[in-house]
Amino acid sequence: MAIGRVLYDQQLFKEALVCFKRACELQPTDVRPHFGAGNCYYIVGRYNEGKDEFVLALDVAEAGGNQWAYLLPQIHVNLGISLEVEGMAISTCEHYREVAILCPTHFRAKS
Repeated sequence: MAIGRVLYDQQLFKEALVCFKRACELQPTDVRPHFGAGNCYYIVGRYNEGKDEFVLALDVAEAGGNQWAYLLPQIHVNLGISLEVEGMAISTCEHYREVAILCPTHFRAKS
């Protein structure tokens, strides 16, 4: 996970993706590697796979109780963005609505 974050920060997204996917295997109940993988997939233009990772991140976060509550708004935002790219406006709005509920000050909650 740490190596993936460093690679991501250095904009080495394909290399970071390998690390995040491995972290998903090693820590299946950790939201962060799914979130990181989703971001990498999105950045390299693999939007559907990014969306799938965000859905997994959301599932893991919701199953983990309050442990991942701080990350839920950003998961919803990124999932909404991924759905928007696919032209799924209603689903996008549903996730942005969740952001508005969880974090009313988030800029996506106001759009």
